[in-house]
Amino acid sequence: FLDEVGEMSQRMQAVLLRFMETGEVQQVGAHSAATYAAVRLIAATNRELYAQVAAGAFRADLYYRLNVILIRVPPLRDRGDDVMLLLQHYLNQAAQLHGLHCPGLTPDAVALLMAYPWPGNVRELRNIAERLVLKESNALTTADVPTEIRRGPARFAAGHTYQPEAPPSASPASNVVTERMEQAWQRIRSGEDFWTVVQPAFKAREFTRSDLVSLIDRGLHEAGGSYRELLKVFHLPSEECKRFHSFLYQQQCNLPVSQYRQQRRPRASDESKGDQKAS
Repeated sequence: FLDEVGEMSQRMQAVLLRFMETGEVQQVGAHSAATYAAVRLIAATNRELYAQVAAGAFRADLYYRLNVILIRVPPLRDRGDDVMLLLQHYLNQAAQLHGLHCPGLTPDAVALLMAYPWPGNVRELRNIAERLVLKESNALTTADVPTEIRRGPARFAAGHTYQPEAPPSASPASNVVTERMEQAWQRIRSGEDFWTVVQPAFKAREFTRSDLVSLIDRGLHEAGGSYRELLKVFHLPSEECKRFHSFLYQQQCNLPVSQYRQQRRPRASDESKGDQKAS
């Protein structure tokens, strides 16, 4: 395994190319005949080697020798639910290492961590997990999240130009109810749960963010502005709260609830109680 192969000097590139062509290995200073190694090389780099070739910094012949099977590993910010899966793994690992209790996370803390672009990728995530464990808290809140994460995703480090994608409009009046959203709503009303209806279509790009905003908007109207009640509307158990909030924050489709609570109408039972008091 050759890590950071894009940082090799021109001389080392020539040496590696010769080895890949012949399989010949000779120890430095050895006078004996060379030996041969039958190995498979795995190389990794964070550079675009094709651009390096065009710039004359990387040998084209070595590039085509190495580029047999290419596996692109996207940055952590583009890997969705992997953030929380990896964080939980490293929380457990750090807790075991230090002999401490593995903490839980409030939905707001999860939302912050999901929105952060993780410029340091998995290494940064692992370090953050250890810092969180050392706080020795049973339930980590936004106050426990490191300052650089609380500052917001657009201000994570000097020299980076990451800008979060602008969220779709959260104004119900500006969202056109599409046929896809209406079909999704009817399926949920008939008893199917949110993940079964939305997630496959969303991953297949058949269900857009605007559709998702419209669906959440209708659900919050039904739930009177309560996300806990929204879980019931979408036929999700309370244990799905973190996952549901993480998905909404990741897609920037979390809607403020104040407008729905202001429009909330009294239930029939409340109205009847009012009538009894009046009588």
